[in-house]
Amino acid sequence: MSFEGAPSVGSLLSLVPLVAIFAWGQRLPAGAVSLPCVTALTSLVYFYVMPALALAAGDPGFLGLYITSLENTHLVAALYLAGAGVAFGANRRTLAMDPAMTRDDDGAFASLLFRAMWIVAIAGVAILIATGRLNVLGRADYVVAFNEGNARFAFVAQAYTLMIPLTLLALVRERFSGRSLLILAVVLAVFLQVGFRWRIMVLLAAAGTAYALMSGRRIGMVAVTALVLGAMVAANGIGAIRRYGQGVDLSGVGDLTLERLLSSFGGEFGIVYVLNYAADHPLTDWVWFEPWVVGFARLVPTFLWPDKPVALYLTHFTDGMTSPYANQAGIAAPQHVEMLYQFGWLGVPILAFLYFGLASRFAGVLNGLSRDCRIAGWALVPAFFGFYMQTRGYFFQVLADGLFVFGPVMLLSVRSRR
Repeated sequence: MSFEGAPSVGSLLSLVPLVAIFAWGQRLPAGAVSLPCVTALTSLVYFYVMPALALAAGDPGFLGLYITSLENTHLVAALYLAGAGVAFGANRRTLAMDPAMTRDDDGAFASLLFRAMWIVAIAGVAILIATGRLNVLGRADYVVAFNEGNARFAFVAQAYTLMIPLTLLALVRERFSGRSLLILAVVLAVFLQVGFRWRIMVLLAAAGTAYALMSGRRIGMVAVTALVLGAMVAANGIGAIRRYGQGVDLSGVGDLTLERLLSSFGGEFGIVYVLNYAADHPLTDWVWFEPWVVGFARLVPTFLWPDKPVALYLTHFTDGMTSPYANQAGIAAPQHVEMLYQFGWLGVPILAFLYFGLASRFAGVLNGLSRDCRIAGWALVPAFFGFYMQTRGYFFQVLADGLFVFGPVMLLSVRSRR
C-alpha cells in the first residue's frame, strides 16, 4: 500500500517538544543518556526514524494494518513528550543531582543478600531450563514447552528480569572489572537465547549510563547517535536470528545485509502500526482505571484471588487487524495506546506527566541509597522509564517488571547509622 513519505507541517512541528527535551536533558550529569534524553530519543527512533526506514519502499502491512500517513501518530507522540517535558521541568532539581558523588553517610551494601539474590536468579533459570522453557545450549532438537502451564511459570520467568539489576550492581561494585564483564557476557548470552531484546537493551544502556556516571564522562550527541545506530543494527540482527526459548538460529546470518539490518525491524515495528491505527480511528469507550486495577490485582497470588480481573482492554490492540492470527500473535503497543484507551487524547499528556513525574520522584528516592546502589538505580531509570515503559505500554507489565528491576537495588542498600 502507498505511504505518504513526505513529512507534513504538523509532523515537523511535533518535533519541537522532542528537540527541547533533548537539548535540556544534555545538561544533566548523565548527559545524552539522562531520563529526558532517552525518552526523547526513544520517541525519535520509534515514531520518526523507524517509519522512515521501514516504509521507504512502501507499506507491506502488519497483520492487516497499513499506514498511509503518520501525522496523527506524530501528534500523539508530541502530546506524550509535552506531558513528560512538564514533569521533567517540575522535577528539574531532582534530575540535576549527581548520584556518583561520594557522601560521608553513604551507608553500606548488603553483600550476603546480594549473593542470595544471585542464587535465587540462577535457580529460577535452572527451573526454566529443566521444564523445557529455555534452550540455553542452542540444541537443534530442543522442544519448547511454551503451552504447558505457562501461567504457573510466569513468576519464575522473572528470574531473567532479576538478573538485570544484579548484573549492573556487579559491574558498579567491581568498577567494570574483568570478572564483572564476564558476568555481563554470560547474562547477555542467556538473554539472547531467551529471545527478548528489551532486557538486552535495558541492561546495556544502564551499563553505559553507569559507566558514564562513575567516570564523569558526559555522553554527547555524537556519541549517543552512534550508540543508537548501533543499537538499531544489533536489535534487527537479534530479531533475525532469535527463536523464543529455542535459542539462536544462525542459519539466517548469511542473509543479513546492511539494508536489512537498518530497515527490518520485524515485530518491533508492530507497535507503530498499533499506535497509528488507534490515532487514525475513533476510539472505543474509555477503559478508565482498568489498567491500574489489573496491574495491582496481578500482585495478589491467584490461589488467594482466583477470579481477579484480567486485562480485557488489550483486545483493542488488535482492532483493525484482518489476519486470523492476530489474537495469537502477542501484539505489543506503546504506552501511548493504553493512554488513548484510558482517557482519550487529553489523557495522553496528563498521564505522561503523571508517569514521568513519578519516575522523577522515584529517582529522588534512589538518590538516598548507598553509592553503588544509587548509581545502579539512576542508571536503570532512563532505560526502564524512558525506553521500556514507553515502548511496552501495559501498566501491569511495567509494574511487575519494575519491582524486579528496582527492588534489588533498594533492598541491597544499607543506610548509614549516622
